[in-house]
Amino acid sequence: MMVNFLLTSTLCLLVFFIFYFLGLRKEQTFNFNRIYLLGSIFFSLILPFIHIPIYPAQLGFEKETEYLVILNQVSISDNSSLSFLYGWPNFLLFIYGVGFLYFGFKNLTPYYQLITFIRRRKGLDKGDYTIIQTDGNYPTCAFFNYVMWNNTAKITPEEAREIVEHELVHIKEKHSYDILILQLLNVIFWFNPIFRFYQNALEETHEYLADLRVIKKFPPENYINLLARQIIQQMEVRAVNHFQKSKTLKRIKMIKTKKASNLGWNHVLTISLTFSAILIVSCEVQQLQGDEPSQTNLKITKPSTITDEIFTMVEQQPQPKIGLTNFYKKISESLNYPEKALSNRIEGRVFLQFVVSEDGTVGQIKSLKGIGYGCDEEAVKVLKKVSKEVKWEPGHQKGQAVKVKMVLPIIFKL
Repeated sequence: MMVNFLLTSTLCLLVFFIFYFLGLRKEQTFNFNRIYLLGSIFFSLILPFIHIPIYPAQLGFEKETEYLVILNQVSISDNSSLSFLYGWPNFLLFIYGVGFLYFGFKNLTPYYQLITFIRRRKGLDKGDYTIIQTDGNYPTCAFFNYVMWNNTAKITPEEAREIVEHELVHIKEKHSYDILILQLLNVIFWFNPIFRFYQNALEETHEYLADLRVIKKFPPENYINLLARQIIQQMEVRAVNHFQKSKTLKRIKMIKTKKASNLGWNHVLTISLTFSAILIVSCEVQQLQGDEPSQTNLKITKPSTITDEIFTMVEQQPQPKIGLTNFYKKISESLNYPEKALSNRIEGRVFLQFVVSEDGTVGQIKSLKGIGYGCDEEAVKVLKKVSKEVKWEPGHQKGQAVKVKMVLPIIFKL
């Protein structure tokens, strides 16, 4: 489950970011870009848990359809390797914990330091925001509803107004929350570098948004000169949006480049591709089970052919007299991993088909689909052996005991 989540979410994150990089990165639709990046992260994290069923009737394949009832699968493992494998989950958990603590300390310590600094300072309340003078300890930056003001910087009153306007955009647009979310994700998924690409892209988008708002109120030439004259400070405050970023040249180029900010064909194409990817990941083709649910949490497999009045779906499904749990346990305890499969490192599923007759006896046992190397024969042999020891309650249709065809999956796993 966890491996499937990590693989699916990472694949979605990568694909969505490629769509962004190729289709949106150079566009000046920064609000749209921001929503796309955040939405891509959100959908990538929930898609592994979303399963949209697609039934044969919806695809035009509802004729000549029959359904086999599949019991819960039984697993058999190579016991000789269990002692070696047992320690790996704990070891991996230990490694994850070390990384989690390290990146948690690295990414979240600046928040603690900044909050502590703010609490020790007396701010100037401006209503929607508060100005905190940093005395050179922090560069001018926006942190949630605070404007951290470096009062040691030598700037003119006009430049000060431009800088404040820039930081107010970060506050009004709540950019600090975006960064906090990415910082937390970088801690939780510290082993996945794709979140750092998203964080860099979001930070860049934040700066472009703020710059674009400033040049609507102030002369672009003056603002470009201000950016060019700023000395990039070595201090990197990852918890905040600050005015003096290392991507100043990119920002200047963006301001000088006049492009339409309306949505175009590339936006439509990017969204279309994204939603197509979402549907591909989340949709699953399933077979219909009928109107009544099975009492044994049964699953559905590929169609088969009904012969000799053998039912495949009945009102009351057959049940082992000892109960399904004990039946599965008995099968599992009787199975032995074939030596030929062990030496060739073979693993997979063997699907056994059998028929429960009107008197509860089990017969017509055969392998529907196997993996070879002695696994199919071992599974058939064990089911025949257990079937002689365990009687079944027959299936019933309209009050009559009938023959019912069923399938038992057995997993061979090293």
